[in-house]
Amino acid sequence: MLANSKIVIIAFALLILNSTICALGGDYTSEYWQKRGDEFAQRGSFWIAQECYNKSLQLDRTNASVWMRKGQAYSGLYRYEDALSAYNESIRLDSHLTEAWYSKGLALAYLGRYDESIKAFEQAIDLHPKDSLSWYSKGLAQASAGLFEDSILSLDEAVELDGGLAGAWYSRALVLAELGRDDESMQALKRTVELDTENEDAWLGLGIDLMNVGNYSGSMAAFEKAIVLNPINAGAWIGKATALRLSSRIEESIQAYNMSIDINPEDASAWNGKALAYAKLKKYNESIIMFDKAIEIDSNGTAFLYNKALVLHDMKNYSAEVQVLRGAVNLQPDCAVCWNRLGLALAGLESFEEAIAAYDRAIEENSSYLEPWNNRGISIVLGRGDYDGALESFEQALKIDPKCMEAWVNKANVLKLAERASDADYAQRKAQELGYKEDSA
Repeated sequence: MLANSKIVIIAFALLILNSTICALGGDYTSEYWQKRGDEFAQRGSFWIAQECYNKSLQLDRTNASVWMRKGQAYSGLYRYEDALSAYNESIRLDSHLTEAWYSKGLALAYLGRYDESIKAFEQAIDLHPKDSLSWYSKGLAQASAGLFEDSILSLDEAVELDGGLAGAWYSRALVLAELGRDDESMQALKRTVELDTENEDAWLGLGIDLMNVGNYSGSMAAFEKAIVLNPINAGAWIGKATALRLSSRIEESIQAYNMSIDINPEDASAWNGKALAYAKLKKYNESIIMFDKAIEIDSNGTAFLYNKALVLHDMKNYSAEVQVLRGAVNLQPDCAVCWNRLGLALAGLESFEEAIAAYDRAIEENSSYLEPWNNRGISIVLGRGDYDGALESFEQALKIDPKCMEAWVNKANVLKLAERASDADYAQRKAQELGYKEDSA
């Protein structure tokens, strides 16, 4: 019904326009039709704007500005190839028309032709070096092309020229995050929401960043801002729920996860988060049911399997844990933490040789991962009684982190078993220097 109404309105407006042309066409100038086109374009009536610009060009085909406006009207109709043709004609008539180069850059970006888009924005910048929007758009095109370092330079220039350009600050935050410059990204997000308090995505991103650095109260405040702007933003509810869970406000966390699930029952992450909250309450059976729901929704979610395995471990259900972790490593064979956890589960079943093999695989995937070296040493002692082999594993763990108290304790215990008293005493003292106490064992 609405679509038909829109067609009728456009048709009626064109009828009025054509009637005007028929009655008065001879008395109207190219400039008049350009202004009429501009009026319609400003109201979003791009079809009618096109008719006006065509009338203008019938009277003067050499007007570069009208060709540019015609291209912008095409862009408003998402006809970017047609827009490019109009922009190119505009530039052919006047190569110094900055806005035509800028508009051409936008059309090329929409078409995914980022290299050409960047060159068009550079032409606009050459003509008008202080135009913050050209620098901003160039930065976006560079980011879309994967040129993140170049993008940051352009976006930095944009915010230097116009510190109030909220979109540039937000884009800068996203690109900095891609580069792993998380602190700077967070600061850019803070600046974004100062300038644009209604930027829902920026509040969401800021909430995630604050949560990642352990600022849970700030994180919750940011997620709540996003929720106020959009009460059905399931991601914001998940973020708030997770921050609450990490703050040990478990009951409130569960309520927030429930809100997210009500909005989107097929969000596996929400079910996973709720399962973790129930695990915190030691309601393990309920937790397992929720992990299973997350896995049902996303059967490729290795993290969901891993988290379920942690709960099964707490339940001492090592057989089920092994089964789940085998599924995880089948899905993601390079998951070193999964292989390490599988080793622990197998050790819980006293299948020490299989456990050692799992630890070996974890080390193969990540040789600087300390835990499997330490765990491997324990299984070598328990399964093989091989003190020298165990000590080699503990030594590898200590090479990775000389301040690993657990490795020093394990080394001391094995040295005692090997009746190497003086070496055992040294290892014991090192453990004590790092905070180990006999009664904490």
